[in-house]
Amino acid sequence: MSQTHHRVDLFALYTDPTRVRVVWALTAGERQVNEIAETVGAPYRPSRGTWPSSAPHTW
Repeated sequence: MSQTHHRVDLFALYTDPTRVRVVWALTAGERQVNEIAETVGAPYRPSRGTWPSSAPHTW
C-alpha cells in the first residue's frame, strides 16, 4: 500500500466519533475494556466479551 493509502486509512479512522473517543481515552495510558466502554458511552458485556450490536461502533 502506498503512503497515500495509509494516510487515507488513518484519517478514515477519525470519521467515527466512537473511535476518536477510544483513542483519546487511551492517551492517558492503558485502560481496562470496561473503563474504555464507560468513557466512550458504549456498553460492554463482560460475559460475552463484546459490545452489543446496537452500540455506536463500526469495528
